[in-house]
Amino acid sequence: MDGLSEIEAAWEASGRQLMVGFNRRWSPAVLAAQRALAGTASPKFLVYRVAAGPVPEGHWYADRRQGGRLLGEVCHFRRHRSGAHRDAIEEAVSVRGGSDAGVAGNDAVVALRFGDGSLATICYGSAVPAAGKEWIEVMAGSRRLVIDDFRSATLDGRMLWKGRQDKGHRAQAAAFWAGGARRCGGADRADDGDDARHHPGSGGGFVSWLNRWTAE
Repeated sequence: MDGLSEIEAAWEASGRQLMVGFNRRWSPAVLAAQRALAGTASPKFLVYRVAAGPVPEGHWYADRRQGGRLLGEVCHFRRHRSGAHRDAIEEAVSVRGGSDAGVAGNDAVVALRFGDGSLATICYGSAVPAAGKEWIEVMAGSRRLVIDDFRSATLDGRMLWKGRQDKGHRAQAAAFWAGGARRCGGADRADDGDDARHHPGSGGGFVSWLNRWTAE
């Protein structure tokens, strides 16, 4: 709590925005996917698989005061815009993995239903990411879009973007310092952007893009 107070004091004194680093919306692969599906109005089905890898004992993820690993990291994958939108999340259910002894683990499946009938499933686990940490598949009507660990994005087998793994950290930072947090990537309003403190309830991450794709 002392650390949070220091952050709040620094933010108030700076006159700037304070934002949470939901960086994946800045990834070139996600940007390419957003453009490719921008005109697709049909309900979509999204599967987001995360192999987060194990963490050592004593890691802050295990501290219940920090919310645990699921709350601390899965929020990156399930962020959504708030408000009365057709693309808002209307229902969320989850199942958490655990041991035979009934001890809750770090694995979970989260299912989300959106206002237009679109569905998203987030499969999060602590498995070793031998085949990449994150894999995303979107089915939109007869179209299939895949993002492979932010190294590539394909639509119906056609390459949309390919390069080195890029989850958008640098692009987010550069845009923020250039005033991008106010522009939020161009035409979007600031409250559609990267969780600026002045705009509570705003969302980032891939799920928020699913919301935009389903919007009129």
